[in-house]
Amino acid sequence: VPNSRFRPGTTRRMSARWGADAADSHALRAIKIMVILFICFLVPRFLVRAGLLSFRHLVGAILMLATAVAVGNLIWNLLSILSGEESFFKYTRLSGWGQYENPLQYGGIMGCCALLALCEFFRETRRPRQILLLLVLGLLVLALVLTMSRGPIIFFFAASAALAVAYRAHWRRTLLLMSLACVAAVPVLLHPMGQAALEFNASRPA
Repeated sequence: VPNSRFRPGTTRRMSARWGADAADSHALRAIKIMVILFICFLVPRFLVRAGLLSFRHLVGAILMLATAVAVGNLIWNLLSILSGEESFFKYTRLSGWGQYENPLQYGGIMGCCALLALCEFFRETRRPRQILLLLVLGLLVLALVLTMSRGPIIFFFAASAALAVAYRAHWRRTLLLMSLACVAAVPVLLHPMGQAALEFNASRPA
């Protein structure tokens, strides 16, 4: 939507200011960044050695956070459209908050998290968790597609195909995912607005 958070090509410059002293001393700023990065490596190592953190716990935390962000952004961006305050245009693009206001960056993050959810879906053996991961995967893919960012979308589907080959023993799950994707995509492709949005985003220069 024009002049809203949906604007295509919106960019947001990342800041390197870590504190009030950032503009006064480049050396102090560099030391501060190195210390913070060092702590970021030490904390997970301590948690792993203490038995409080594992790869599965980390993936679960990432998926929970990504789901919360995706739900919040979907509500924030689409509420005005669903309420009729604003109209949906063919160049409407979903974006996030703050540094994620760039749809390309936000789409990349949602795509990577969706791939994590897909891996967990293939590996999970308990049916209730499979259903939960399927819902999370659908939500993250929806957020990714609505960014209209071609790079992350193409990368996600290419990586998903590679994962399907890697987990070919679970071909029934792959068939289920493909069926659900077709069921969700057909109504959009048949709708004139969906066709216009697809044509516009396929032909735009960036």
